[in-house]
Amino acid sequence: MYNSDTGLCTPGSYLQPQSIGTSLAPSITEGDLFAASTCSTNDGFTYVTSGDESACIMASDFIANYDDANQHCRDLGSHLFVAPNIARLQLMPHGEYRLIGLTDIDTEGVYVWQDTGIAISNTYATQFFAPGDPNNWNNDEHCILFRAGAGATGVDYSCSVAVAKFVCERPIYNQ
Repeated sequence: MYNSDTGLCTPGSYLQPQSIGTSLAPSITEGDLFAASTCSTNDGFTYVTSGDESACIMASDFIANYDDANQHCRDLGSHLFVAPNIARLQLMPHGEYRLIGLTDIDTEGVYVWQDTGIAISNTYATQFFAPGDPNNWNNDEHCILFRAGAGATGVDYSCSVAVAKFVCERPIYNQ
């Protein structure tokens, strides 16, 4: 625990268990509590942060279709990258389209995150997709590519075609 008034740190063991439903965090006068996050960085994973967002990700260096990318992530104990809010998308490598864990495979036009099964809202979709997308061209575009950075935008594409690199994400512990 760090107290910015005194510039001193206090060991976390100072915290005392409380009854269920009450906060274990210190009071404002006691200081700020910092907890370490664990990102297993083997296999090319790295811990990234931007603002209040953080993730343990691995950006592939090869192109794959959805099934192959999904399997590669699972083989590494991870899943394709998910972003339940727009700000989180900026954690991805910038400048090129990357395959992420968002699809409308089950129901056309309902885009669902792979890890939770939760669909994105219409507001999110408006912020996320490029003008004219998603368009389900040829009734065969159910997977999503996203380009982070300046001009950030998402597009739909055919899941069976290997057209882009992808991003895997591992859970962060103690977050």
